[in-house]
Parts: sequence; structure tokens; C-alpha cells
Amino acid sequence: EYGLSYLSLRACIGLWTAFLCLLLVATDASSLVCYITRFTEEAFASLICIIFIYEALEKLIHLGETYPFNMNNNLEKLTTY
Repeated sequence: EYGLSYLSLRACIGLWTAFLCLLLVATDASSLVCYITRFTEEAFASLICIIFIYEALEKLIHLGETYPFNMNNNLEKLTTY
């Protein structure tokens, strides 16, 4: 749509990412991790929990549509043989 070559674009993204990683390694940017608050960790954990809960509910809804419940059970006939 934009007239860009897919492989050329991927190569540029890969080279840019490699450059940034080398820059972070050269400046020892990993030492800055101690300044990240616990809030960031909690936010990512919450996001993962929401994703798992959403996927579980989505599967339950799909199973309910595929195998619907029989809502017209007669409990009086449940124990008869």
C-alpha cells in the first residue's frame, strides 16, 4: 500500500534495533533497572492476568455455544430408572 519492500523494511528495523541494543550495552543502561518502580511490574502482571481471564471466558462462551445446556431438566425424573 505504501510502496515499501517488506524485506528491506524488516532489515532496517533489525539494524535499528541492533544499534539501540549496542548503545544500551555500551552505556551500561541495565544498571538503570533498579530505578524502575514495582508499579511497572504490577502493571505487566495485571495485563497478563487480564489476558488469561479474557481467553478463558472466550473459550467458555465458545463451548457454551457449541454444547448448550439443557435448561428444561425435570428433577423429579432425575432419580428414576
